[in-house]
Amino acid sequence: MPVRLINSRYALSPKSYSGGMADVYRARDYDDPEERQVAVKLFTHGQIEADIIAESFRRETQALKELKHPRIVELLDSGKDEGTGEHFLVLEWMEKDLTALLKESPPDGWDSFWQAVALPILEALAFSHNRSCVHRDIKPSNILITGDGKLKLADFGISKLKSYLQPSVTLREFVSRPFTPPEEDDGSYTYTRDVFSFGVLVLKCLTNVELVNYDNIRNAIAVFQAPEPIIDLIERSVSLDPAERPANAEVLLAQLQAIQGTQATVGATKKSACYLKLTPKCLHRLQNELGIYAQVETENTILRDLNDECGSGIRPYKFKDKNPDKPDREDHYEIYGVSYRYHVKVDEKRRNCLIFFNAWSVSPSLLEQRREQACTLPYEFKFGNPLNVDQATEVIRELQDAVIEHEANLREQAEEEQKQRLFRIWSDILRAKKDWEEKRETPIRYKGVSYKGNRAFFEVESLPDNNIIGQPRRVTNSRGSRIVSGEVEEIKDDQLTLYIRDGTPERLPKSGKLSFDIRAAEVAINRQKAAVDAVRFDRAVRADLRNLLVNPPEVRPPKLNNKIEFTQQLNFSQQEVVKAALSTKDFLIVQGPPGTGKTTFITEVILQTIQQNLQARILLSSQTHVALDNALERIQAKHPHLKLVRIGNHERVSETVHLLLLDEQMNQWREEVMTRGQQFIADWSSQRGIAPNDSDMATLFQELKNTAIKLKTLKEEIEIWQQDLYEICPTAYDAEKKKTPATQNIPKDRLEEFQSIEEEVDRLREQSKQSRKEQKKTAKRLHELSNFSEDELLRMSVEDLDGYASILIDDSKSSEAKMLQKLLSIQTQWFEQFGRNDSFTTPFETVLNKARMMKKSSFLNSNFKRHNSK
Repeated sequence: MPVRLINSRYALSPKSYSGGMADVYRARDYDDPEERQVAVKLFTHGQIEADIIAESFRRETQALKELKHPRIVELLDSGKDEGTGEHFLVLEWMEKDLTALLKESPPDGWDSFWQAVALPILEALAFSHNRSCVHRDIKPSNILITGDGKLKLADFGISKLKSYLQPSVTLREFVSRPFTPPEEDDGSYTYTRDVFSFGVLVLKCLTNVELVNYDNIRNAIAVFQAPEPIIDLIERSVSLDPAERPANAEVLLAQLQAIQGTQATVGATKKSACYLKLTPKCLHRLQNELGIYAQVETENTILRDLNDECGSGIRPYKFKDKNPDKPDREDHYEIYGVSYRYHVKVDEKRRNCLIFFNAWSVSPSLLEQRREQACTLPYEFKFGNPLNVDQATEVIRELQDAVIEHEANLREQAEEEQKQRLFRIWSDILRAKKDWEEKRETPIRYKGVSYKGNRAFFEVESLPDNNIIGQPRRVTNSRGSRIVSGEVEEIKDDQLTLYIRDGTPERLPKSGKLSFDIRAAEVAINRQKAAVDAVRFDRAVRADLRNLLVNPPEVRPPKLNNKIEFTQQLNFSQQEVVKAALSTKDFLIVQGPPGTGKTTFITEVILQTIQQNLQARILLSSQTHVALDNALERIQAKHPHLKLVRIGNHERVSETVHLLLLDEQMNQWREEVMTRGQQFIADWSSQRGIAPNDSDMATLFQELKNTAIKLKTLKEEIEIWQQDLYEICPTAYDAEKKKTPATQNIPKDRLEEFQSIEEEVDRLREQSKQSRKEQKKTAKRLHELSNFSEDELLRMSVEDLDGYASILIDDSKSSEAKMLQKLLSIQTQWFEQFGRNDSFTTPFETVLNKARMMKKSSFLNSNFKRHNSK
């Protein structure tokens, strides 16, 4: 049978689809380079009058030309067949109509139908009504579906036809009941006819009522399942009274969108649907494994596995064959259900569903582990074709984006995990060291105690086998706070002598235990932990320190400088290491056994650094005092005028560097400052005719006055705290003397509070004790300059001391004398605070600023060079 050609361009297929006024053929457009498929609609003779056919053709052609909308079938061409004279339209080819779509993918309720069908069709109708075009034949067969699942409105053949028809021709011949309302179209409610048709279409799609006549519409409304406002609106839309219907599709669309907006929160918690398909291979495999041979039962098994409340997870599929020449595999994934692992792939053509390739039964525990590492799938899985193709495609796109983001996060976590591994190892080592310190010695229990001076004598129940002489031990209260601490000095029979370095022996309980004092070790470990954390969490002064530690290849190698004049006799190896140290930008580790000249190397590097940069300041540290002191002695010998500061305990530092200790330098500096201050007052007074002896005595009287005021304040504070003690345990207290009641007389619930207050009282008493020593020293110096005895000076009141100071410098009432009095007051306050107050940090900073080098037992750090010897 020869192929029929329309105007030598459109080749028609033999089979046609007949309509009321025309036949529709699938055809190929030979003028198109790809010979695309089109639909050719032929308006044939003999079915109805020729003039009506011509008008129908004209109307539909005009409507489609004017109505350019993504939800209306596109007109590609139109004309008259040169061979037969028949009118034809060329339209885009549509795979199926709404009836076929709903059979394949029945809607699961109003919300899904609204998004997939109702909204796009109503948007097309509203657009048509806005351009004064009425469709007049809305029904499932006139709603067509594209190959990619988009719905479009078709067949405008009888649009606006009534105004042309002769009275002898009735509209009933061209409409589809019950989709078209029963009333005659007199032009009054023309647009409501499409509204009526849309309402019937909704009932046709969402109910099982067979719609044959208008009475069936009432039955469909009765069983229609939707939100109440939607039911009311659809019921008005299909009213037999056109006046009750919404005026046109635009009004209906606005009303439905308003209702859907108020219902949005209800649908917000509903999961989006992710559609699935089974390949024959996967279906066969699962059927054999499950012993199920019906496809529906197999699909239900998969859906139960994936939609379980435990959830499911997805990751990219890992092929065993990693050949890079293989086709792109980005769209392959593996999904972990509760009982099975699946190999799936995104549908290449439609990209709106996942196709199952394979499935394996896996132990639930292993699947749970894999789900924990996988990207969670927040979807409801379904088999079949999606009703809303756009939404299904968007779900797949979201799924792929989520997997990409999840895998990127996993890679980032793995990289960070690798970076943190080094710091976790360090932290674990520090924790292990602390645990070992806590368990290295068992507590020594005692059943009696006495004390004399700085020594406490414990009657112990038993002693450890090892030698504990020199061990740090302490006694704590129930809160773990220290009562006394010190070192084991002697053990004789069952008596242990503890040399007390800190604490109050008067508060020792009659029985208890001497615990190993790990405070020094804890301080060292805590400092190391703080250093590790500072680097680990990017709080270190050097911002790139963590990155360099975890990525050693990024450490810049030194570029050796061969033009160096060494200050010491060095062998070739030492010279090379010094050159490397001076050229290092990041790290340098020098390792060698004892006797290989590491101290010589350190000395040379420090001297060379200062030689290159006179403003350089260096912090050198070591785990041993001996190593530090040896290096310090060598540096002093080579550079006597270099300002050095040694930080450490006096008794642990070599005598040769005692004068370099921070405390020693602070005391020396304080003496220098005081001498210069006193000399300034003496010179200032002499220049203004005030006798130097008078100004000196006035200064000392002022110092005594300030000390007396301080002692009075301390006494008042102690008395306030003692009143609190009395409320807890009534006892006669003396502000000047320690007297602690037996702990058994103190209420148990207030014991800790009592001990805390006592600690504060002890601190204030210690301050008062130091102030009295200063007071006696000042009184002795003033006695040597005046006729007053020391006892007389110490018994003077604040008013008396202030009066003598005024007499000495204020006889003339001159402005100079008044100025001197102010200067003396400022100077005595300054001397009182200088270097003795916790908040007085300036002298400490000044000493360090003056020093070129500082040494302590810690981690080595320098603003200019960093060296570490091991």
